[in-house]
Amino acid sequence: MMKLTYKPLIKNIIGSISSDEIAGRAAKKLKNLHNFVKFEGKTEYEILIDLEDLMSSMVMQDQMRIFLTPMCICVRSNNSVEKSPCMLMNESDEIYEGLPRTDRCVGSKCKDSLFTPIHKNIIEQSYQFYENILENLENTDNILMLNIAKAEHRKYKSIYNSINQKSMG
Repeated sequence: MMKLTYKPLIKNIIGSISSDEIAGRAAKKLKNLHNFVKFEGKTEYEILIDLEDLMSSMVMQDQMRIFLTPMCICVRSNNSVEKSPCMLMNESDEIYEGLPRTDRCVGSKCKDSLFTPIHKNIIEQSYQFYENILENLENTDNILMLNIAKAEHRKYKSIYNSINQKSMG
């Protein structure tokens, strides 16, 4: 049952790796996983099937957790000793100890964040939002808001470009 729940999300991740439409801090470790399963003589399709099987196995053996959040896909290795920002606890959080809290997702600031075309619309909306702010704040004295908008615009532009490789190329 658990494998079936994760399968569509794992397939999305695998497809995004294959088409190089992947971004975020977890993208590098997943690309390394992709390189790990590459063997001479295998077709790209066979390599992707092996990668899907490996990721499914890691989820089933509780070595990796994958969560879909409104901000990104959370890909967390269970052997990671460093807590993600969403895992920082309050006294009332005992039930969640050791688990990511998707309602506290910080997106691209987290080492476990992954972006694929599944988040394309929200990333595009965020990118355009900050682009509009920059256009409207050209002659402003509000330096703080301008700096925040510039930083967020750069961040979302980079993510947006990475997950749109296929449509741009």
